Amino acid sequence: MTSTRRFTLFAVLAATLAGCGVSAGMGPMGAAWTGDGFAAQNAVAPWAMYTFFAMDNDLDRGNGAIREIAETRTPSVVTASLWDGVQQGDSQLFFQSGPGLEMQAGNKGEVDSGTAAALEKFVAEATTVSPAKQRVLTMTDHGGGIVRGICSDWNGPGGKKIIHLNEVSKVLAKFPVDVLNFDACFMNMIEVAYEVRGGAKFLTGAQTTTYANEFSYGAAVGAIEKNKASAQAVAASMTEVGHRTSSKTHSYSTVDTAKSEAVATAVKDLAGAMNAKMGTKKDAMRQAVAGSQAYSAEAEARYQLYNNYRDLGDIADSLAKLGDPELTQAAKGVRTAISQAVIAKQYEAMWQSP
Repeated sequence: MTSTRRFTLFAVLAATLAGCGVSAGMGPMGAAWTGDGFAAQNAVAPWAMYTFFAMDNDLDRGNGAIREIAETRTPSVVTASLWDGVQQGDSQLFFQSGPGLEMQAGNKGEVDSGTAAALEKFVAEATTVSPAKQRVLTMTDHGGGIVRGICSDWNGPGGKKIIHLNEVSKVLAKFPVDVLNFDACFMNMIEVAYEVRGGAKFLTGAQTTTYANEFSYGAAVGAIEKNKASAQAVAASMTEVGHRTSSKTHSYSTVDTAKSEAVATAVKDLAGAMNAKMGTKKDAMRQAVAGSQAYSAEAEARYQLYNNYRDLGDIADSLAKLGDPELTQAAKGVRTAISQAVIAKQYEAMWQSP
């Protein structure tokens, strides 16, 4: 893996064939967001874009993205960004106190950006210095999907750290957002959408690997301004920005996180149908899963976990082709639930549609 590669993905293997049977992989974890907890007190703008740049690792290429944000001023969007690079003591908070105003900066010493505490402190401060009625939070760095999480700090106290998805979920429970955008690899998995559904209405990101310094943050600010009337439209526009500014093969999508609950129910039904067929269809089901769409073929041992990530929709389609009526019905239920959860998608022909 080159130092510029990062990891993300959408709908992945939620059912795993094993000798004992099949596990659905998504247990009860709290309800989807309800109510109007997203409206900020004392908002100075209709929208805010908060960005957590955890670059204290091999992805630090300088803070050109901060300059891009600073140069994109709009009448409806305020921005706040935390930058943590590889140099000790280089952490800074950049923010606008109102739409269209000049960006201000404050030194933060050395932030341990691979921790949930750092993420929570940033979002709390951002909502104070750049308050808005609706919010987009972008987390930028290495990503490792539902298993490994996102945002690694290689040089903080105590060695390398990364923020796990249950920790992100806890931060969002305190500071909910309309759109959670991951600029990282393998992060738009249905399991991830389910995990964060209590604090983010929409999840956007890539199912595939992504590359550093490609997502355009200036374009993202412009897209929020253009689509400010609708949170769903803003969320979908982040997928468009990712697609338009990526130079490598990719698959981006936007998920309505509340609808991940219906996907989880459908996956449980499929898991039950698969368990019932273990005596007669085990090998065929194993082959269907193994042959479904993957997004990684890593040779290096530390990255081979990602080779096991699979597209959940393609798993369902493969199982539906086995000719068993019960499996086909359950698999089609999963595909239907996914189709209703995914509200925007941009992908290249070599990848499956989310």
